[in-house]
This record gives sequence, structure tokens and C-alpha cells, in this order.
Amino acid sequence: MAKASDVPASGAWNRGLLALLFLFITISGVTPISAAQPSNVQGLVVAIYADGTARVTMSVAADPLSPSTNVTLLGNTYQEMTVSDVNGLPFRFSLDQNNMVVDTLGSNSVKVSYTTPDITNKLGKYWSLAFTSPVAVWITLPENASVVNLNKIPDHIENRDGRVVLLMPQGVVNATYVLSTAVTKDYAIIMISDAESAVSRAQSEGRSVGLDESKTLLNQANQAYSAGNYAEAFSLASQAKAKADAATSPLQPVLPLALMIVAGAASLAAYALLRKRSLPAAPAYVKERHAVDMERIVAEGNLRQEDLEVMQFLAESGGENFESEIRNRFKLPRTTIWRTVKRLERDGYITVSTVAGQNLVKVRPEYLKRMQDSG
Repeated sequence: MAKASDVPASGAWNRGLLALLFLFITISGVTPISAAQPSNVQGLVVAIYADGTARVTMSVAADPLSPSTNVTLLGNTYQEMTVSDVNGLPFRFSLDQNNMVVDTLGSNSVKVSYTTPDITNKLGKYWSLAFTSPVAVWITLPENASVVNLNKIPDHIENRDGRVVLLMPQGVVNATYVLSTAVTKDYAIIMISDAESAVSRAQSEGRSVGLDESKTLLNQANQAYSAGNYAEAFSLASQAKAKADAATSPLQPVLPLALMIVAGAASLAAYALLRKRSLPAAPAYVKERHAVDMERIVAEGNLRQEDLEVMQFLAESGGENFESEIRNRFKLPRTTIWRTVKRLERDGYITVSTVAGQNLVKVRPEYLKRMQDSG
């Protein structure tokens, strides 16, 4: 902790002078600004550790003529908290849930640092990170962690000393990641497939700027997979996917053409809407019902526990259900259920088709017992 002797003499003298000035204003009857002023977060850094604990560091601007400054914290529980000025001199503060009031008279900035377990959550092998940031935020994931899913494209992504570092835009931040110790051959090949799809999608959309780096990472991921290093393959493929998702189109003077395309698309949409209104509504899909031979599926012993739970749910649903219903049943992220469905499809237990714009998951006929009444 910083001592009074550690503070430059000029800084201490200025703070004392401002305090005396504030006292004089109070005694003389002039009404001072007594309420804490809203904070202005200038920088936010979040470092995640392997156990899910997050170290949060915030830089906040303060009005030197205001007696105090408000700071809104991430999470609800806090440990190892420090609150100081740029010279390391500690401030007095009070907490009311996640709102901190810091006594900052005479200072123009506040640095707040603390650890919290509240912005991460673990479900099976997957870790999730969720919070709302008032500014663009730097996030450092644990060592050897690999990104599975992000709710928005990062402004920057890199691998620094074995740790993924992201710069996420202001607003809601949701990220899913997995530690390398939990990465298997199956997860690696699925992530590589996701990255290949992202690269193909970027190419088809003409988003070529930044795509070369994505292809390089994807090539390295395939090499790591061939060498049996599935954790590295997963990490490289996840970075390749993020780069492909962030790829942009080269700027070209095509505004008139773009306007023509937009106008044409609007006309087609209007025509399609009128035609749709004149056509009879498509009949709702009616699910079939079959008895599933779960005894055979369990006896084969090829499925992990989470796969068996999905198969049991399909059995309870009469042998088929929409992927969205599976996701609602188990309250898992979209990517987690998608991977489970892909794995079951690859292993020959289910088929997946598109019905009314949704993925319909059906148990394969060889694992059905007999036809039941549709009711």
C-alpha cells in the first residue's frame, strides 16, 4: 500500500489546497456539488484465470472539483480490491451492491482493480463469459484456452504467450471457450469444419480483406490435427474462424450499382409479399411418433453421457424433435447442441433435415422398434 511519503510533495500540497478550498466554500454558505458525479470509464481490462476468476482493471475519469465519483463494477462479489490515483495513493470508498462511491476530491482519475467470480460460468467442458461493458474491453483468456463462440466480431484477436487476447466492442459481451485439457479429436475436427465454412462463406460474399491470415491459420490447424495435437488444432481453427468472420470486402466505387441492387431487391420483396398473401398458408408440420430402441443404443456403448441424454429426449418425443426444442430442454448454448447433433449424425444414430426453416432431428429407422399411433 502506498504511504503518504511516496506521494510527490506537489501532488499532496495541491490536494490539501483543494480540500481547504472546499471547506471554505462550505463554511461560507456557498452550495457545493455534494452528490457523486457519474463516472467516465476510459479503459477496461479483464483477465480470466483457469478457475474462472476474473481480474478486472478499470480506469475512470473524475472531476477534480467534485467530492466523489461513481464507479459501476462488474459482478456482485469482489476480492483483492484496490482503489487509487495515478500515483498509487489509495482512495476511501464505499460500496452499495455493484455501485462504488470513491472520495476523489482533487483527482482527475481513478484506478480500480479487483477479482470476481461472477462474470464466468462453467457447464460441462464449456466456460462462458458474460457481462456488459461501457467501453471497448480487452479480454485475456486463460492459458491454452480456445474460443468456441463469440456474440460479436472482435475488433482485434491474437495469441499472446499461449493466451488468446480479444478486443471486444462496447456493449454486451458473450464468449464461450474451452480449456485445451478438455479438447478431444472430435471437438478439434468440428472447429476445423466451422473454420472452413467461415472461410467459404467469406469467399462467396467477396470478403477478401484479412482472409489470407485466416487461411494460414486454418492450414496450421489441419497440420496440427494431422500430428495429433488436437488442442493446438482447436485453438488455431478457432482463431481462423474469428479472422474469417471479421474479413471485410475491399472498398470499390460501386454505390450506384449497390443502389440499383437494393431497389431491385425491394421490388422483388414487395412482389413476394403480395404473392405470399395470395397463396394459402402451408400446413403445419405434424411430427411422427415411434418407439426408440434405447436398450440397443445403450448396449452398444458408443455414446458419451450427454449424447445418451439427447437420444433419451428424442425417445420421449416419439423419435424426433426440432433442434431448438433440444436446446430448450437442456438449456445449453446453440453451439453445444449443434456439436452434439453433428456427432450423433456422424455416428449414424440420427438424421437431420430442414422443415419450415428449422432443423428436424430424427432417430434413424434401424433404432426404431415399431410404429405407434400418431396420437
